[in-house]
This record gives sequence, C-alpha cells and structure tokens, in this order.
Amino acid sequence: MFVVPISGTPDRVSSGLQLPTVPAPCPELRLLAALGPQGSPDGVEQILDPLLASWGREPKLVTPVLAGLARERLPGLAERVLDCLARSGQVQVNVYHYTACIGAHERCSYWQQAVQLFCRMLLVNVAPNGVTCNSAMSACDNGRQWQMVLSLLKLMPALRLQPDQVSYGTAMQACTHNSDWQLALRLLSKISDMLVTPDSISCSTAISGCGKGGQWQLALKLLGQMPAARVLPDDITYNSAISACAHSGQWDLALTVLCRMLHSRKQPDQISYIAAISSCSAGEWQVSLSMLFSMPRIMVTPDHFCYGAAVNACSSGSQWNFALGLLTQMPEMRILADEVTGNVGIQSCKRSGQWKVALRILNWMPAVRAVPSQISYNSAISVSAQHGNWQMAISILHRMCRLPLAPNQISFNSAMSACEKGGQWELAQRLLGDMPPASLLPNQITYNSAISACQKCGQWQLAISLLSKMPLLRVTADEISHNAAMSACEKCGQWQVALNFVKAMLENRASPDQFSFNAAVSACEKGGEWQLALSLLFQMPESRATPDEISYNAAISACENKGSWQIALGLLSSMSRRRLVPSLITHSAAISACEKAGQWKLALGLLETMLEMSLEPDLIGYNSVISACEKAPSAEWQLALSILEKMPLRNHVSYSAAISACEKGAQWQMTLSLVKKMSESRVLPNQISFNAATLACFRNRWEFMFRLLGEMLDTSVEPDLFGCGALLTECEQRGLFGGELGLVDGLSVSPRLEFVRGSCAQTDNPDERVQSHASNKKN
Repeated sequence: MFVVPISGTPDRVSSGLQLPTVPAPCPELRLLAALGPQGSPDGVEQILDPLLASWGREPKLVTPVLAGLARERLPGLAERVLDCLARSGQVQVNVYHYTACIGAHERCSYWQQAVQLFCRMLLVNVAPNGVTCNSAMSACDNGRQWQMVLSLLKLMPALRLQPDQVSYGTAMQACTHNSDWQLALRLLSKISDMLVTPDSISCSTAISGCGKGGQWQLALKLLGQMPAARVLPDDITYNSAISACAHSGQWDLALTVLCRMLHSRKQPDQISYIAAISSCSAGEWQVSLSMLFSMPRIMVTPDHFCYGAAVNACSSGSQWNFALGLLTQMPEMRILADEVTGNVGIQSCKRSGQWKVALRILNWMPAVRAVPSQISYNSAISVSAQHGNWQMAISILHRMCRLPLAPNQISFNSAMSACEKGGQWELAQRLLGDMPPASLLPNQITYNSAISACQKCGQWQLAISLLSKMPLLRVTADEISHNAAMSACEKCGQWQVALNFVKAMLENRASPDQFSFNAAVSACEKGGEWQLALSLLFQMPESRATPDEISYNAAISACENKGSWQIALGLLSSMSRRRLVPSLITHSAAISACEKAGQWKLALGLLETMLEMSLEPDLIGYNSVISACEKAPSAEWQLALSILEKMPLRNHVSYSAAISACEKGAQWQMTLSLVKKMSESRVLPNQISFNAATLACFRNRWEFMFRLLGEMLDTSVEPDLFGCGALLTECEQRGLFGGELGLVDGLSVSPRLEFVRGSCAQTDNPDERVQSHASNKKN
C-alpha cells in the first residue's frame, strides 16, 4: 500500500495552552534570545536583574516573556529564566510560569524535561491546572511515551482536576500511536461517563486508532454514531475513516465514505483522495485512475502523492504502460515529481520483479528534475537482484560510484545478493573486497551473501574461510552464515566438515536449526555415511530442531545407497507418527532401497501405496519397481510389463529393465517387441537394452542376434564384449566362420575380439562360453 507522510488525524492534539502575544517592543526577549539556546546563568541574571523588582509587583509580566521563548523553541533558556526567578526570591513563580516552560518543552518534544518540571511544581507546592497537565501529556505523546500520558491522565483526579476533551484526546492519540485501539475506544466511552461532550477531534482520533488496528468496521460504526451524539464529522473525521478503510484494502467502502463526504457538503482534500486511491489494489487500478482524474472536477489539485498512489495501483495490477504514462504526465500537469514518486514506482516494480520498468523509471527521474536518491538506486539494484540480473545490478552500482551519491552498505549488499543468485561467486568476493576502500564495513548480510554465493557454486573452502573471518572483523555469524557454509560442504560431499560445523555450533551454544541438521544429514548421505546420517536425524529433537520431510528424505536416501532397506522402511513409517506426509522423493528413495536389496514385493507395495494416496510416482520410482521385478527369483516379467504400460513417461532405463525381465523369463519375442517400441517412442536403445535382447535370442533365435547387432551399428551404439561374445559363440557353434569374420571387420572393438574368440574355442559348452564372455567383460 502507498504510504504518505501524513495521516487523517491532526499531528498532535493541542494542549490548550494559549501563548499570549508578546508586547512590542520587548527588548528583554531579544536580549535573552541572543544568549543562545541554553544561555549562561550569569547572562540571564544580568539581563533580568533590572526587571525583577517590577516583575515582583506584577508576576503576570513574566508570562509573555516565557511564552515568547516557547514560540522561539528555546525551552532551555525559558527554564534558565524560571531558575533565575526562583533564586532571586523577588518574584513568586506561579502555575502560569511553569505552564509556559512546560509548553516550550512540549513544542520541542522534550518529554523528560516537561515531566521533570511538572514534578518540580508538585515539590514546591505549585498546584498545576488543566492546561499544565494537558501540556505535559502532549509533550509525552510527542515523544511516543503513551504509558506516561496515561499516568498523567490518571493523576489528574488526584490533583482535583477534571480531564477535559483535550486531556482525553491526547490520551487517545497516544493509544493510537501505540496501535492500542481498544484502549482508545475505552477512553472515548469515558468522555460520556465523565459528562464531557466528545468533540470531532476525539472521534477522529478514535477512528484513526481503529484504522491502524485494522478495525475498519468499528471505525465506520463510530462515524455513523457521531450525528446521534450531536457531533458533526469534519474533514479530519472523514479522512480518518477513509484511511481506516484504506489500511484494510476496503476500496469500495473508502469510495463510499468519500461520496458520503461530498453529500454532506464537506470538501475532500488531497489527503482524502490519497487515502482513497491508496486503498485500490491490483484489481482496482481502473478505480484509482478514475478517482485521480475526477479530482479537478471538484476543485482539488492532484499532487505528487496522489499520482504516486495511482502509479502504485497500476504497477500492482501489472499495468506498466499506465504507470509510466502517469509518471510522464506529471510534468505536463505542472506537478513537481520528486524522488518519492519515482521510488514508489521502483518499489512497485520490485514487488513484481519488473526490473526493466524499474530501470526506465530510474532513467526518467533526472529528466523531470527528480534527483534519484540512495533509496532509488538501492531499490533498482534490489529489483535486479530479485530477478537474478546481476549484470544490471553491477551496472547500477558502478553508476552510483560515478556520481557524488556514494553507495552504502545496502547498495553493496543488494549487488552481492544479485551475484549470489546469478552464481557469480568471484564477482561477489570482489565486491566484498571493494567495501573497505570505500569506507564501508561489511556486515552480517554482506558476509551471508558472499558465503551463499560460494555455496551455490560449490566453493566450500572459500565459504569456510569467509565464515572464519567474521569473528575477526567483529561480525557475528548467525544461523544463515553457518547454514550456507554447511550447505556448500554438503554439495561437495564434505561430510566431515559439515559434522564439525554442527559440533562447533553445539559447543558455542548456538543451537543448530532444522536447516543445519538437514545439510549435515544430506552431506553424510552423499558421502555414503548412512549411520552418521541416522545419528544426526535422531539427535535433532534433543537439539530442539524438528525433523522435517527433507531430513527424512536424506536419511532414507543414505539407507538406500547402502541397501539398508529395513531401516529405510522404518523411517518411512515413523514419518506418519510425526505427522509428516511422505513426498514423492521419500517414496522413490524407499522403493530404490527395496529394489537394490531385491525386495520386489515391498517395492511393488510402496508403488501401490503411492497410487492410493493419489501421489503419481516419478520416473525414478517406476524404474526402481521394474528393476525390482527383474531381480525377482522368478523374473516377474508380466508385472514389469504391466508397470511399464502404466508409466506416463518412459526412458531407456525403463525399457532396459523391462527387457532384462523378459530375457530372464525367456520371452525373446517380447524383448524384440520392446526394442521396436523404444524406436517408435523415440527412445534410443543403449548397450543394456541390446545385450538383454541379444541374450534372450541366444540358443534358439540366433538369426535375430545379427539383426540386433545391425540395429546397434545403425544407431551408433557401440557393442560391448559381452554382446559380441554371445554372437561369436553362435558363429562358432553353427559353423558360421565367414559371418564371424564379417562381424569382426565391422566392429571398432575387433582387436579385443580375438581374445574373446580364443576363449570360446577352449570350451565346447555354449553356456560355459557365454559365462566366459561375461567374465571377460567384468575383467
């Protein structure tokens, strides 16, 4: 939502202190002001000494002088005068003198000094009046000391003072500043109980408090009850109600209140329209433009805040042409565009990732004499970083360096974030080195971006080096710093280093979080340390880190790699007890663990469980189940084919596993059919596919073996020794010596086939020959 530096309520509730007009001429006031903001006690005494006698006879002559110092915002000098009067003993300091001094502190928001003077009055037995209390409360409100305001309000009855509208209004405004709308409403109800008639300022303050608390319904209810209480809503009241609706995005109600304001013959101002236009979100950009263009018809001139709110609405609705059109229209309408308007447009682009539009707005600003600020450039760098456009981010940073406007920490941090997202770790390190010469100290965000850039590019040594430098530069490393370094180690399989990180964090009482443990578990999984992965998983609850789906996925994958299928299934079942829903990755890892251990029934059961959960298995899951069927003792080729048919997407691994299952089940026709389907499905058969089909045709269908070999050569698949050995055996067994020579001449592996042919000649058993070729292949 577009935020403007003004609100629907007055900046402050007047304390009720009416400063008297200083008589002209007043030479003593000019002489006192010449002493400076504080003034020396001797200088003040020298000026006032000739006046003390007359002031002693008429103390009321002091009040205009103190009031004049209050107008000039010289509270310290006013208090010097008060001290001088008290020391002289010639002038009786009264409540009006103290009230004027407290009012001087109120104007400068010096709430501590105002409270001290108030307490001093009580100590010297000078009874404060209502104006004194109101002035002290207003000073505390200006200093955002809402509790002190309420304390002074509660003190008034004890001092035999009746709180008035100003007292309650100041207290309500203090509650509004603290976003305590409930207390503001209770104070409003007390006004009626104390027989004090609420005025429009009190109601406006209560409505504003409800708006800031998101209670737009109560705000509108208060607005509707005002006529019954014989309080007429004024411009401020309506503006507060419109702002309350705008804060909650109730654009239709904001527009309704604006129309009601017109019907009650109250003239809306720029504040009214800014709030109403700001209430329009992405879907109501047309309404924002309609309100903006209707302003001149009711004699309200749009300013840059109005245009900024409309630009924000158009940008949120992805109406970039309208947003840019409004920006270019401002000079034609003689509306001075400032950096705030441009910043609003750039920030809107940042939220939607429109870095090109943000750059156009940044280039537009100087053309309309709106000087871009650090915020403008930083926002443009940030939106480039958000989009991953590191080149543009660096270009804007260099542009800042050529201007008198120097980059700050935020500029460098945003540029480094862009380099991190773009995987430019070297450039991120260079920016980190450029900061000290520019008199900028890298902070936690800087180092985190640099470490994350190293993490994404696998530079784990550099990530650890940067992390170790942080304490030396008095930069505190947080969980993000450690986690990024650990993630770099995890990507490179440095499980020992990742474990050391977890150990160091525990020793330094910096509890590793969920991300820390996940990175360590994943590092152990990549390093094949499944026992350590399980140990870390079970250690997480003790360190107040709750295992999540990622934790279990990494642990199950570690068990999968080592064939510990029982533990993998145990972890899978324990997820439901922790109210974690196993994902596609979880089931695929468990199926793969069962497949590697030859547990084809369990693998098939997990696949059926996934389908029952409406969880579509991925390619890895389907392939693992087919491989498990192929590894079954009786070669469950029918199940393998059934699963293959169910798959929405198949690759060469899927077909190769199914062909191997059919080969083991002596289904040579089916193997040839699957090889044909692979070509029809534009899946290129590989060595495994052809070898399985070749072995299926061994003994009975030797002629198909030559056809398969021809297809291999046509598809540029290099036959291996295993497949060629089977063919050579057939040639020797059936006396096809000439065919054997032709086969040898057509293969790039022919020099090695002499060894295979020789081994085949040493035995007469074809099965033993094939086993010999298989042994040669392994060797």
